[in-house]
Amino acid sequence: MCVIAINLGKEIPFHKFQSMWMVNQDGIGMMYIDGNKKICVENALVSNPKELKMFYDVVYLPIWEDKTNTNIVIHFRYATDGDINYDNIHPFLFTTNHGTYALMHNGVMPDKYRNYSVSDKYITSDTQNFVTGFLQGSDMDFDSYDIKKIIEEIGMNKLVILSPENMFIINGQLFKNGSDLDSNFYSNLNWEFGSRHFYKDKQYQFWKN
Repeated sequence: MCVIAINLGKEIPFHKFQSMWMVNQDGIGMMYIDGNKKICVENALVSNPKELKMFYDVVYLPIWEDKTNTNIVIHFRYATDGDINYDNIHPFLFTTNHGTYALMHNGVMPDKYRNYSVSDKYITSDTQNFVTGFLQGSDMDFDSYDIKKIIEEIGMNKLVILSPENMFIINGQLFKNGSDLDSNFYSNLNWEFGSRHFYKDKQYQFWKN
């Protein structure tokens, strides 16, 4: 069911990166604010541990080591809805009347945002459907009233929304600190206790693709 890692503390070591990927192998995305107050995004489909290590060394570490970058958030996707492809990797960029934002999601959206079909063609994910159907073009600036409206719409789903100035954590009380108390926060800790072998059918589908 995906995991979001809010990297506000120490560097995330590779063994944690690998643990999160092992149970969420359907795409890695990063979003952060650079020194020019711009939302930056890095996405990758990673098919094996060697590619994961390359992403960690070439993409993640330089971003984390550059201290002009802030609000670094990483998403490991487990595709419960929508095809496994580059377009369905989080984050999703969108605009409201107040500017540009990026969003990551952990959970399963209400039925009206989901796709109940399988196709060889591109199918959007429930997250993308929520972004385009509820947030895109709205008047939201994510004040307390807007956040209440979002929670009424999505229930216990967890979101991180980034703007050039702020980070908004929806249902933040559900996020957890890792077992080593490194000041980073995670939308769940399933990856600390499990591995891909708990999802045998899913693993077969992943390698088949």
